[in-house]
Amino acid sequence: MVMKKSLWAVAITLVLLAYSSVVAADVTQSRRQEIKQFVLEECTYCHGMKLQGDVGPPLQHYNLRLLPDGYIAEYIRVGRPGTRMRSWGDAFTREELKWLAQWLKREKLSREQMISQQPLGCERQKNNC
Repeated sequence: MVMKKSLWAVAITLVLLAYSSVVAADVTQSRRQEIKQFVLEECTYCHGMKLQGDVGPPLQHYNLRLLPDGYIAEYIRVGRPGTRMRSWGDAFTREELKWLAQWLKREKLSREQMISQQPLGCERQKNNC
């Protein structure tokens, strides 16, 4: 049991080191906009219209500020088995995941910003709820 925990800790450390070496600045401005729109369309289903938390935990900057970028990026990439948090690794590159983690940690999303984007997810969410 102790050996498994040690191996798991080593694996997580290696993943975090790999992500920390990725430069998030390599993500183009147009791709950044696409990723923001993706968050507004997909993530709000479970994390709430302002990412304040709902079925999923809150994703607001003050909830994420103490987590390493690599941890957040890896969590998004692999998801969380046994929960509704699916893997999004097929949707993003490592650079994009790191940028997304940094954006979530620094962005102060106001209600007006979220509503003014008119995400498609909002309309679908109304129809599905």
